[in-house]
Amino acid sequence: MIKTVKILWLIWLAVFLQSSMINIISPWGLIPNFMVMVIALAGLKEGASSGVWTGLLVGFLADCYHPSTMGLFAFGGTVVGYLTGMARDRIYREQIISQAALTAALALAYQLFVFFGRDGGALSSYPGYFIRFGLGGAVLTALIAALILPALERWAYGKR
Repeated sequence: MIKTVKILWLIWLAVFLQSSMINIISPWGLIPNFMVMVIALAGLKEGASSGVWTGLLVGFLADCYHPSTMGLFAFGGTVVGYLTGMARDRIYREQIISQAALTAALALAYQLFVFFGRDGGALSSYPGYFIRFGLGGAVLTALIAALILPALERWAYGKR
């Protein structure tokens, strides 16, 4: 019960930071994706089903902040949760560098949904958007994930 409450609190905090406070913590316009970090944490610790459900809840809450694209972020979160669960057995999930690399790849996957959803992008402008925001945001997400995922894992799931 306590673990569930902690995960729900992390989900709310990630969506709040991503939707409301992101302009404060976005250097050079690069946006770290806290929602992907929480989805990756749940998927790596508990498997694909937990990753999918966490992604669905994170995406639904993000859709509530951006109602013009209702359902798109829920689908994106579900896809990211599924990909995390599929990669769980194929990486060294206890190593921080593996977690950071997976989080960067997931941030790039989720960035597609952000580009076509909230940013309303056209396909012809995607390469420039990808180079300018996608790669930098994924690297920033990986750096932050390497710093905070171990602490979040200890807090939410207890000691290893």
